[in-house]
Amino acid sequence: MFPARIEEGNVVRPVGDEMIIQDRTGTRTRQLNTTATLIWRLCDGSHSVSDIVDILAQRFDAPRDRVAEDVAKTVASFAVEGLVSNVDSMPKAIGASPA
Repeated sequence: MFPARIEEGNVVRPVGDEMIIQDRTGTRTRQLNTTATLIWRLCDGSHSVSDIVDILAQRFDAPRDRVAEDVAKTVASFAVEGLVSNVDSMPKAIGASPA
């Protein structure tokens, strides 16, 4: 279970509790809502995806299974866009089955 890690070179601009991220090539810009911003900040290389799920489930007093699904989708979209790395074993790490 490896920690998710933000890829270097992205341009990040906080906007209140949200964030705007431009990828390192300058071709894509993404606006993150408050929850996605929290997930992004936890992709710091020291938290595994499972850790992120646990933190959010506790913070929002929500069922872990439901949080795991949302975190998996969010982190997977970050990975597809080249914004985070080190998430190869994500479904196993969070206790979800691969899609």
